[in-house]
Amino acid sequence: MRLRLHHLLCIFGFRGLGYDEKFIKGMERVIQKIKDNPTLEIELIEGCDDICAACPFNINGLCENEAVGGEERVRERDSQVAGRLDLKAEDILTIKEVLDSVKKKIKPGDLSVICKDCPWLKMGYCAEGLKKIDDFLGGKR
Repeated sequence: MRLRLHHLLCIFGFRGLGYDEKFIKGMERVIQKIKDNPTLEIELIEGCDDICAACPFNINGLCENEAVGGEERVRERDSQVAGRLDLKAEDILTIKEVLDSVKKKIKPGDLSVICKDCPWLKMGYCAEGLKKIDDFLGGKR
């Protein structure tokens, strides 16, 4: 599976909401695949990933969603996550390794910096998801 770095946080806060039904279903498929296989390898990438594939704002491989700041701001979020987790695009790790790293290095309060202008932040789902990160795989760790 291919994910951009900030999506390593988004997967924990997803609550079945999104831009349209196609996006919601696509995100649900990605998350279920992750939950079904904790040894799944995740390749970190720059640019649009497996989650973006179903997004209506993915225009020619770039995020054109101005509500989240467009591609430039999304790349800044990716960079923030990369720095905090000491990862980079092209790294490959399992979802278990992602969970362990996020749990150790990113706290719910960090989201106010990393995701400061993301419209999803104010809903609190992402912070809630980080607080319950141990439950994400449903005991499959």
